[in-house]
Amino acid sequence: MISRAVAWHSFRQHHWIRMSLLGLALLFVYLFTDGNDRFPLILITPFLVWVLGSGIIGRDLSSGVAHLLFTRPLTRTDYALTKWVSLTLAVWFFQGCVLLIWCFGKFYYGRVPQPFLELLGEFGVAAWMACTLSTVVILFSTIMAGLGDLALLLYIHVILLVLNVSHLKNHIHDFKKILTWILYVVWPGVHSGYMYNNTWHNGETPGMGDFLTDSAIAVIFLVAAIVLMSRKDIGYTND
Repeated sequence: MISRAVAWHSFRQHHWIRMSLLGLALLFVYLFTDGNDRFPLILITPFLVWVLGSGIIGRDLSSGVAHLLFTRPLTRTDYALTKWVSLTLAVWFFQGCVLLIWCFGKFYYGRVPQPFLELLGEFGVAAWMACTLSTVVILFSTIMAGLGDLALLLYIHVILLVLNVSHLKNHIHDFKKILTWILYVVWPGVHSGYMYNNTWHNGETPGMGDFLTDSAIAVIFLVAAIVLMSRKDIGYTND
């Protein structure tokens, strides 16, 4: 069951830096309308997810708020699901703001917008990406307290970067391709979304299998987060 109190608590204490970053993203979209024809929502969706979601569970764990929340009739499964749903809805809200600003910018600059069906399709794919990518944030934030999820994300990317520039790629067949697919697993939905975004340039279209695979990975991440939450020893502070 989704807890409204937990959902509201998740975002009412956002730092001004986080909100200013979202404002800059909206400003970027507005300026982007003057010289570009493609709706940029798919490209900035991972940014929206991580700016809105970083520390969504880890802050509760490090501050002791999680301990207080569980004094209510709230299961840990409901807590994790509420965090995922609230993050997804928050991203959807900002995606809607991006769509409105994009349309306003096109009108203001006198540019011809994309066909409605193309615009609607890209918005739908971006909304689906919000659902899949939010599970990664929930899982990482369950593992690391505070804003450690960002550190964990950076750690994974640094490892992949080091492996990518190493000489292993000269000795292991398709090593670079393997690293790329590992990155896609860490970011379920990004590969399919970016492929869809580039459809109009190179004709490569993601199939139903791509969307189903990414969705399955996202479900695994969400289940893993629920399992970790159910086994985590939560006190007043969890540093």
